[in-house]
Amino acid sequence: MSVFNKLMRAGEGKILRKLHRIADQVNSIEEDFVNLSDAELRALTDEYKQRYADGESLDDLMPEAFATVREAAKRVLGQRHYDVQLMGGAASTWATSPR
Repeated sequence: MSVFNKLMRAGEGKILRKLHRIADQVNSIEEDFVNLSDAELRALTDEYKQRYADGESLDDLMPEAFATVREAAKRVLGQRHYDVQLMGGAASTWATSPR
């Protein structure tokens, strides 16, 4: 691999570590969402919208929002997002959100 290619790929490890941290954060709070009622789970969307409107960043909200979505998917679809899917969602959010 050329020196140029090595320099161009140097940031990939940093990005992957950040994506893994998001998945780890979601996993660490996952159990907090299991005992919520469907209504409580639904109400979190409005809470997240308000917190964002009040100035909280998407990066700060992401773990909770992803844990909410993961729990909703388990209930409605009977499927739980894999960590790599959370990581892909985070990468997609970073690519499309205003910074």
